[in-house]
Amino acid sequence: MSIIDDIIVNAKSAATTVGEKAGQIKEYTKLKYSEAGIKSDINKKKQELGDYVYRCTKSGNVDNEILQKMVDDVTELEENLQITKEMITAAKNKVVCSACKAENEKDAVYCSKCGEKLTEEKEEKTETEAQQENSDECEDVTVAAASSVDDVTCEAVSESDTEADKADDADDVQDEEAVESDSTDKEE
Repeated sequence: MSIIDDIIVNAKSAATTVGEKAGQIKEYTKLKYSEAGIKSDINKKKQELGDYVYRCTKSGNVDNEILQKMVDDVTELEENLQITKEMITAAKNKVVCSACKAENEKDAVYCSKCGEKLTEEKEEKTETEAQQENSDECEDVTVAAASSVDDVTCEAVSESDTEADKADDADDVQDEEAVESDSTDKEE
């Protein structure tokens, strides 16, 4: 039976690994789709910006507020694109070189393209990840504490409800006994 148990354990482990990989591929695909959408939006906004500048230049009157709004829209989309690219890199378990923006393996010490040292970024990310974990732990403790307070409050309320119900039941029994004794007295 131990061989069968080993096969079952290995099959479960393989299924878990495949499930995790499928989830990673799904996330990566969503990010790539989002990246393509943002790139398309940037191209559309730049097209509109170019058309606006052309029309304004041709007519001779430029509304700087509209022009600035259009530039701000493109800038915001480009920032979103950069964030999405960073998320894609993280999904691929890669590290981006701060000097040349080349992707490198996560455990690389130096950039494979320019030779820049990558460990400083890792140390910063490790500190950031540690701060995030501490923050997550604090949130978990806060939620657990709030949940405990709610549980204690609910237990106290349900206990007081139970005692009140017992008192009401005792009053009802006394009322019934009083009614029965009145009716017995009247019959006699």
